Amino acid sequence: LTYRGEYEGIYDFGPSAYKNNLESRQEIEQALRQGGYSLDSATFRLQRTRHRLRSVASYRNRLFQAFIDWEQGPVFVRFGRQNLVWGETDVFRLLDNINPTDSSFGGFFIDLDERRVPLNMLRMSYNIGTIGPLDQAFVEAYAAMDNTVAGIPGAPTGSPWATPLGPPTGSTLSILEAPAVTVHNTRGGGRFVFNAADMTFTLASYQTMFDVPAVHFQQAKPSDNGYVQGISAVTAVQSYPLVWVNGASMTTALPSLKSVLRTEVAYFKDEALYVGPVQALYPGKGVTAQFATDFLGPVTTGALNTVRRQDTFNMALGWDTNQMVRFLNPNQTFFISTQFFYRHIFDYKFSCTPGDCVGQSVPVPIPNNSTRTVPIVQDTFLHTLAINTTYNVAAPFTNTNFQVTPGFNMFYDWQGMFLFQPGIRFVRDPWRFIVDYTAINSGVYRYQIGLVRDKANVRAQ
Repeated sequence: LTYRGEYEGIYDFGPSAYKNNLESRQEIEQALRQGGYSLDSATFRLQRTRHRLRSVASYRNRLFQAFIDWEQGPVFVRFGRQNLVWGETDVFRLLDNINPTDSSFGGFFIDLDERRVPLNMLRMSYNIGTIGPLDQAFVEAYAAMDNTVAGIPGAPTGSPWATPLGPPTGSTLSILEAPAVTVHNTRGGGRFVFNAADMTFTLASYQTMFDVPAVHFQQAKPSDNGYVQGISAVTAVQSYPLVWVNGASMTTALPSLKSVLRTEVAYFKDEALYVGPVQALYPGKGVTAQFATDFLGPVTTGALNTVRRQDTFNMALGWDTNQMVRFLNPNQTFFISTQFFYRHIFDYKFSCTPGDCVGQSVPVPIPNNSTRTVPIVQDTFLHTLAINTTYNVAAPFTNTNFQVTPGFNMFYDWQGMFLFQPGIRFVRDPWRFIVDYTAINSGVYRYQIGLVRDKANVRAQ
């Protein structure tokens, strides 16, 4: 049994934009009134949004994991609410898409291992041993029947970690749909792991639900939450369809270089991608004649579906090494890890024909974004770098020793975005204290680093 309690202090001790209001109270009230709400109803909606933010993103107490193990000979079984990690990547996931992740407390600045959300799952493995040239082979399978997904509750409106969708209005409504707990929606699959020629291989296939929802726009209905007669035009229905993941990984040690080389490939079958009104296809702002004819009209009649199920190819190559830099740390090595990620979208959509004028994009509209949506490029390249070392330090005037680990993380996206994150970690088992600073240098919103609204953050955890 594992209990988890979390508290987010930014709404009590952070900047006034978060401590006292929802982003900018004046901005949201103005947007609500422009969206067709009276001042009284705008205040009511603002208060309700604020209440939901504080109720799901300030405090959270959970029976986090609850499972039972059984082992007999080569068979291992775990049943209950649990996490299961496959793959060889850090930060960005390829084969490691089994459990959803929680972004409501710190977003992706929190370590990935701490953001996974357990699922009700049956997990089984069988140790095969040696098969010809293969050594330490085993098979593992799982099945999960659960309606837990990343976006419920997720990071609600007003959270600094939410996607910058802007203040709520009456013209565009939103609905979150949790998946039904049915046999059809069962998440599960298997993998085969073995060693050969000093290398560890994994072959995996499973179906899962990704963290990014499918966003389907449809005509707003009076039964939709927040509907305003004569104002509400479309409703964004966010759902979590099943995606089939097939892939493989390889890891090997390079003793002469004191390092580990790892690589991973994954083919995502029927990933739900958004197609929307990118600025290049709809110049100008507001509801122009072309925008109304070629996008809003087909959407409200059901002729245009803003969700396309497309296949993507994903690859990662990582290198980890421990190196001595004695003039900086005579007692401990420096750990250096770098990763290269590549993603390709098949059947890429970016065209404009009558009644079908859309492109691959992410719905991040004005006022937070100067264009209608953020375009997604067909080929994405991303690098990561992490460096850290550890010092053993005695607390002043005491006999207490603790570990101090300074580190530096960096992401570089070929679209022109940098993320820099220096930090320091203090550890005295079982306690940890972390302080870091994150700066994002991206002049424009771009998927996926550039979608972060606040480009500079100081965090204490």
